[in-house]
Amino acid sequence: MEIPHASTSVVRFLNRKKAAERYGISPEALGQWLKKAQIAAPPRGGFFSDKDMKRLDTFYVVTEFYRVPQVHYRAIVLDAGGVNKYFAAKYSGITFYECLTKHLPLEAKNNQVVQDLIWRLENDKSA
Repeated sequence: MEIPHASTSVVRFLNRKKAAERYGISPEALGQWLKKAQIAAPPRGGFFSDKDMKRLDTFYVVTEFYRVPQVHYRAIVLDAGGVNKYFAAKYSGITFYECLTKHLPLEAKNNQVVQDLIWRLENDKSA
C-alpha cells in the first residue's frame, strides 16, 4: 500500500523480501539488521507495521548517512535513549528531524528512504 505525498509515495507495510529490496540488501542481511535495531520480524507472510518501517528507515539512515556502525547502533543510539537524544547530544541540541531536513547533503535528502522517513516524522501521531 502506498500513500501519496507531495514529492514521494511513502512505502508502507512491506514484507521481509520487499523490505530487503528497499534497502538493497539480502533477506539474511535484513535479519541481522532486525537484531541490531531490536525490531521483531513479522510472521511469515506478514508485513512490517508502520512503526517498524520507521524504525528500519531510521536504522538505515543513521548507519548509512551518519556513519554509526551497525554493530554499535544499539549501544550508541538505542541505549543512549533513542535517536533524538543521541542526535541532541552529538549535534548540540539539534533534533534528528532537523538533521534530516537541514543538515544532510541534497543527494542524501533525495534518497527515497530519507524522504519517507521525513514524511513519517512529520506525520507521526505518537510524537
